Amino acid sequence: NGTSRGVLVDASNMEVYGNLIYNNNIGVDTGAAGIVLNSGGWDGIKIVNNTVYNGSGKCIWQTTGTVTNSRIENNICWGNANNFIDLDGTGFTCDRNTATTFNASCTNNSTADPLFVNAASQDFNLQSGSPAFETGTATSAVAGFACHAAGCNRGAMVAPTARPKAAKAQQQPR
Repeated sequence: NGTSRGVLVDASNMEVYGNLIYNNNIGVDTGAAGIVLNSGGWDGIKIVNNTVYNGSGKCIWQTTGTVTNSRIENNICWGNANNFIDLDGTGFTCDRNTATTFNASCTNNSTADPLFVNAASQDFNLQSGSPAFETGTATSAVAGFACHAAGCNRGAMVAPTARPKAAKAQQQPR
């Protein structure tokens, strides 16, 4: 997208969900990441059901400070220069994400290739047999989140071929 941060979280009670962040390339930038929790001191952050692909930096990154009562769940980080969920502190639940590296106390995560149908053509549906299929948790539902595609139960991931391509407005990455 031409900037170093796909999504910048810089206030309490922000919800980042259902996004596809791809080709977020600005070169080697110490602040480059798909999703950045900037500075800290934030409460009630929800980063749920996002896909970050082909970025030049980290996947999800907390720069400094503290985060409390927050959730980082059901995200796929793949094909980036650094598929790293880099979080400091303990004020969050980090659960059921797919990435290659975690430095936080994340649980129930996968480091296996999620097997996108064709990422080069921006088709981020999951192939049959994907290790990311049916690995989400329904408890991650964000208040007010509505499913816009048939069969897109994001927690249970029931229909990997029912999600639209990235070029469409209502991408359902997980």
